[in-house]
Amino acid sequence: MSFSENLLRTNNPTQPSEYFEYIKILVDDLVRVTPDFKAYVFGSVANKTSTEDSDLDILFLFPNTADIKEIRRKFFSTKTKLHFETDLVFQTEAQFENPESLFDQTVSEAMVEVYPNWKF
Repeated sequence: MSFSENLLRTNNPTQPSEYFEYIKILVDDLVRVTPDFKAYVFGSVANKTSTEDSDLDILFLFPNTADIKEIRRKFFSTKTKLHFETDLVFQTEAQFENPESLFDQTVSEAMVEVYPNWKF
C-alpha cells in the first residue's frame, strides 16, 4: 500500500507505531504555521493501548506570548485531512501549568514528546 493510499484508508490505525506518519503530518502542518511549540501525544496511543476505535490525542504547547486563536485558524485552514478522529489541544504553557487545570493533572504523566524532540 502506498503512502497516499495509507492516508486515505478507512480503517483506523490500531498500533502506536501505525500513528507515526499521521503524527508527523500534523506536526509538519503546524510547523508551517509556527515552529515555536512543543507537541505531545497522550491518551491511548501514548499508553500503547489504542484500538481501532481510538482517536489520536495531541497537545500542542506554545509560549505564553503565542496567539493561540490565530495559530489555530491558520492551522485548521491548511492542515492535511486525516480519515480518523483526532483530538488536538492547543494551549499556552501558562494554561497547561495552571494548578486548576484538570487537563494537566490527568495528562501530564502519560505524555510522549513528538516535537521538537521525537521520543515516540
